[in-house]
Amino acid sequence: MANKAYTLALIAMVVATMLVIEAPTPSMARTKCDITELIQPCAGSFLYNNVPPSKECCNILKAQKSCLCQYKSKYEGYAGSPSAKRVVSACKVKVSC
Repeated sequence: MANKAYTLALIAMVVATMLVIEAPTPSMARTKCDITELIQPCAGSFLYNNVPPSKECCNILKAQKSCLCQYKSKYEGYAGSPSAKRVVSACKVKVSC
């Protein structure tokens, strides 16, 4: 149970890091910013280098693009992680905060 909670916390941090790397766009101004939506579809990609992000993971990242800079300010320590950069890059999400 503790291991599962640790894994989910780690995933949330990595996802937050990815989101920090992303820049907001006017078309996404009304997006609901909920980092927990990224945990399940993106977990494998953040934890394992050989797991590419799923289409669902990329779609959620793109939908929450306007939230990524907000996530960056909250989870700044994880924004530079290799996993976060790899997933964001694989999903072709441009980041500039």
